[in-house]
Amino acid sequence: MALHLDPALGRAYVNRAIAYIEKRACDKAIADCNEAIRLDPSNWEAYFTRGNASVGIKDFEKALADYKVARSLDSNAVEPRLEAAWLLASCPKLTLRNGKQAVELAREACELSNWKDANCLAILAAAYAECRDFKEAVKWQKKAIEVGFESKKYQDGAREYLKLYEEGKPVPKE
Repeated sequence: MALHLDPALGRAYVNRAIAYIEKRACDKAIADCNEAIRLDPSNWEAYFTRGNASVGIKDFEKALADYKVARSLDSNAVEPRLEAAWLLASCPKLTLRNGKQAVELAREACELSNWKDANCLAILAAAYAECRDFKEAVKWQKKAIEVGFESKKYQDGAREYLKLYEEGKPVPKE
């Protein structure tokens, strides 16, 4: 509806793109993000959302590039740091995994969230596991579990990752 009232409303394109991603219509999401970016090239959320859609179609290089642009447009945005860190720590395309860079980005996200966001802490743990620093991975995963996740599903998943790290295993390729 908002797009019919004001087609220049970039936020509406981003919102619709998010809905498309949830429906696994990532090509449509990318098209909406492209339009939002055309309307406002400084819209970091459009790049971030397009990155998420690119992950959905397994274009991981494009996702990382979009997350980088989003970070450059908003130095306080946690989300693009977090998603880039997760992708660098867990990417199914092993050549894109980069634990050291994942740790850097995850630490930035943790700092921006005052070390109180379980997702940030868990992704920091995954990044350390990718670096084969399982002592740090276990430490941060335990902290994430202590802080707590929004749902039992995520809390249970965090416990499964903790077991992996305790066994000296990184996040498996998905």
